[in-house]
Amino acid sequence: MAPITDTFSLVDNACLQASASPLPPDLRSRLAASGLTEVTTCAVLHCPLAYGVRLQHRGRSVVYSGDTRPCNTLVRLGKDCDLLIHEATHEDALQAEAELRAHSTSSEAIEVGRQMGARHVILTHFSQRYANLPLLPDNRPGNVGVAYDNMVVNYGHLSRLPLLYPSLSQMYDKDFQASVERLNKRQRREQRQQQMLDLMS
Repeated sequence: MAPITDTFSLVDNACLQASASPLPPDLRSRLAASGLTEVTTCAVLHCPLAYGVRLQHRGRSVVYSGDTRPCNTLVRLGKDCDLLIHEATHEDALQAEAELRAHSTSSEAIEVGRQMGARHVILTHFSQRYANLPLLPDNRPGNVGVAYDNMVVNYGHLSRLPLLYPSLSQMYDKDFQASVERLNKRQRREQRQQQMLDLMS
């Protein structure tokens, strides 16, 4: 039985940045064999050695953010891509927590997709506080959908993915309403705190 190390090549993400030297011929041939014409990375704002990646596959480009705060390096990497897959760990009301933990809110991820001109945007990597469905902004564009771990989306069906969210909201209505109520309570609490601060000043 052959060792597993013979089945893959370990490549440092830094070697795949646009400013790096050309890829070695053996790596280029392995990429070509899998239908990839280009693999490019960029450093993102999360932890040391965190990278986003762009894959060019037979004329289609897919960008994956990994864990990150919104960043211009990813916007540049993903310019005019066909699909952006971006983490949206926190709902919009948890902006401060997103900044503290170096993640993105749903609206921030959507804005990254808008800035790069992504044709389709899939939000994923949601916080465990959502039982079944993340809260998305009501004013989101029509090209934004959600995906869960191990979910498979046919490329030809990407334009239909955003249509799934209203159905999911109904299917998980109890969880969805609980999330909305949590959000409303948080907003009311923050308003009361602000009113108290205004009275004290």
